[in-house]
Amino acid sequence: MTVRSWRSWVRAALVLATALAGAAALAQPAAARLAGVFGDHMVLQRDAPIRIWGWAPAGSSVRVGFRGHAQATQADARGRWQLQLPAAPAGGPHELTLQGAVALRDVLVGDVWLCTGQSNMEWPLSLASDGSEAIAASDLPLIRHVQIAKHAALQPQDDLPAVTWQVSSPATAGAFSAVGFHFARHLQRDQKVPIGLVNLAWGGTHIETWTRREALAEDPAFAPLLRGLPDTPAAWAAWQQARTQRVLDRWQPGLPAAGAAHEDADPARWAQPDFNDARWPTLRVPQAWEQQGLDGLDGVVWYRREITLDEAQARTAATLHLGTIDDCDETWVNGQRVGDTAKANCAWDQPRHYTLPAGSLHAGR
Repeated sequence: MTVRSWRSWVRAALVLATALAGAAALAQPAAARLAGVFGDHMVLQRDAPIRIWGWAPAGSSVRVGFRGHAQATQADARGRWQLQLPAAPAGGPHELTLQGAVALRDVLVGDVWLCTGQSNMEWPLSLASDGSEAIAASDLPLIRHVQIAKHAALQPQDDLPAVTWQVSSPATAGAFSAVGFHFARHLQRDQKVPIGLVNLAWGGTHIETWTRREALAEDPAFAPLLRGLPDTPAAWAAWQQARTQRVLDRWQPGLPAAGAAHEDADPARWAQPDFNDARWPTLRVPQAWEQQGLDGLDGVVWYRREITLDEAQARTAATLHLGTIDDCDETWVNGQRVGDTAKANCAWDQPRHYTLPAGSLHAGR
């Protein structure tokens, strides 16, 4: 099958810049607070000094208490503070206090593990082959899981938005990393201590994206590549836009740029049945667009496909089968939205089947 194709601009640069601005704003708190990774139901590492950190007005005193021990420190000029509490044995639940008031409840001490990697670590228990049985038997209150929100940045970040630690139960375990859950269940039975899972997995990521720029620069194979890469959000946005534009200019020469005063450049028109897509290039599906001239494009592409129905076909209940789409889609038929996974769970391996609403089809084109 071939379809007409067009694109909309990659928005990742704007999202990244906004996220970085939000992270910077976290550095100027009005009162003492803990860093976002700390939360109710969390697990702290046993038998090792416990490091606690957060934010407070610059120069102000901060006091943290845990298991009958308290430590005090002072926020630096940027408002950041950190302190160290004595090592603790496995156990709990405990409360952690900040400035004399209870800040965290149901805190356990045990072993904390990072669940990192790609999609095979990210894969949730609900989609595992034994998911239903494992979830039904997941009432394991000594296992805790926290999902860290996906966020890409060019520099190390000082903080992250407040997270939610989940206690393992049939109501929560389905969203846990499947590998992490089975690992934690086995380890908890063997070690008889609480287990905390910090889920950082991000499908499709490369190890280089998790590595400090300074460390990569020491490798002779990576150093030349890094010299040509941007190192600030503004420079990255300009670099990404220029790179994307070069791909688009090669793919669709002569077509108007986004925002131009021409219907070919108006995304609001592309889903309408009367739109003239004669100038659009052609792509073959199912096939990745990177193999058809859009190599290196990480963004959004619009596809259009025209069919003709007779009266009987138009009256028949219909379902649109689109196969698998990597990763998200928004789908219209005759200008009517019939499917949208872009704001739900985007997934590269989930077939799209959309029941068409009554009246969305008609005889003819």
